[in-house]
Amino acid sequence: MATLLSALETRLQYRLGIDTASTLEANRIREALNAAISKVASDGMPGATTSFSAVTRATTDLTVDAHSANTATLTVTDVIAGEGIFPGDFFTDSTGQEFMLYSVVESTKTLGLGSPVETPITGTITVYRRALEMPNDGQVIMVRHDEDNVLLDVSHNSRTRWAFETGTPAFFSQHYSEGQELSYVSLMPAPSTAGDTYVFEQSRFRSNLGTSDNYDLPEPVLNAVIEEARAIMLAWSGPVSPVEAAISREQVRDFEDQTKNSGSPSAPLRRR
Repeated sequence: MATLLSALETRLQYRLGIDTASTLEANRIREALNAAISKVASDGMPGATTSFSAVTRATTDLTVDAHSANTATLTVTDVIAGEGIFPGDFFTDSTGQEFMLYSVVESTKTLGLGSPVETPITGTITVYRRALEMPNDGQVIMVRHDEDNVLLDVSHNSRTRWAFETGTPAFFSQHYSEGQELSYVSLMPAPSTAGDTYVFEQSRFRSNLGTSDNYDLPEPVLNAVIEEARAIMLAWSGPVSPVEAAISREQVRDFEDQTKNSGSPSAPLRRR
C-alpha cells in the first residue's frame, strides 16, 4: 500500500515530540525525510532496491555529416536517438584512429570529442557501445553477467584504464549523460559480444518528494527512513547529549537490520 510523504512527516513529528510544527519545522522535516530516503536507498537496503536486466549491443556504423579541423564536435547523418550511444563509448574512423566520446546530444546528432582534432574526420565511423541505459538515476549496487554467472567489480576509473580494449567485461561504472538526461552504466572492457545479458540491482530512486507524493515501500524500510530522518533532524537542531546521539544512531541500525538480517546469506556464484 502506498504511503504519502505527509504520513511519514506526521510519524516523524510524533517521534520528535513536536505537537504543532511551525512552517520552518515542517520544511525541515520534509527535507530530513528526503535526505533520509536518499541515504537508505543508496545504502542498498533490501526493499529499497529493484532488479532488471539489459542486453549488450553490437557495434554500429555511422556516417559523418560534418567535422572541421581543430574542432571537438562532429555531427552524423544517422538517427542516434535510442541507439544506446553514450559518453565513454568509443569509435574508430576511416583511418583506424580511435576516439572516446565526451558527450552525446541525440536531438542534434552531435558527438563531442572533448579535445579538438586537428584533421577532419570524414566517411564512416564504427561505434563500440559499452554503455547500458538505466531506468532512473538511482545508485547501481550490483551488476551480474548472466552468461558467465559472475559479478562485475565497480571501478570508477576503469574507462580510462581499459580505454579502447574489448573483451569480456569485468568492471562497471555508473555515469550520467547531461546531453541525453539519462543515467547509464559503462562496461569495461567494452563487450566484444552482442546479446549478452546483464542483471542489475539498483536503488529505487525517487526525485525530491512533496507532501502528497506516494512512497511505496515495506514497513521496515519506512521505519529506517523515519529513524534516519530523526537523526538528521537532531543533528540540525544543534548540540545533543552523547547519550541521545548514541541512542538515535543505534535505533537507525536496528531498523535497518530488520530487513537486512531477515534474508538468507548470499550464495556463492559459480561459473556454469
